[in-house]
Amino acid sequence: MCFLKNQQTLNRYLNKLVSGDINSLNSYEVYTSADFSYKDFTLNFMVLNDYKQLESQTIVSHPFVTYASIKYKHKNLTISAEIYNPLSKAQHSASRSVANSIVYNNNVTDIYDNGRMFYLKLNYNLNFGKHFRTAKKKINNKDTNTGSFKVN
Repeated sequence: MCFLKNQQTLNRYLNKLVSGDINSLNSYEVYTSADFSYKDFTLNFMVLNDYKQLESQTIVSHPFVTYASIKYKHKNLTISAEIYNPLSKAQHSASRSVANSIVYNNNVTDIYDNGRMFYLKLNYNLNFGKHFRTAKKKINNKDTNTGSFKVN
């Protein structure tokens, strides 16, 4: 009986393989970021390609994402102007279940108004606690001991 059940499972798998019902996932994720700093200014660019990811029994497709920002920092105050997805108008992501051929679940999410989203950030760092200043000391190692162990 056990052999027959395994044989039926193998036959179902082979039928799906021949019919093209088996899902495969060949994808890659490339995250590229560049930061340029000059004095108190920082310029940042980020690009993330669209890719697919297998999460449990679901294949999730992630959208192409870009990001750019410019920041100015003065003491504890940081002001930044940032733009999310400056190269696209909308964002598309999808997921589908690959558990078996009986259960079918396909979700698609389209967000049409989050492209070219511009926002400003204002951040003030409140420093609580004790501040330490280290003395500028030079290393002065004048001993003749090499620090190695002697083995008899």
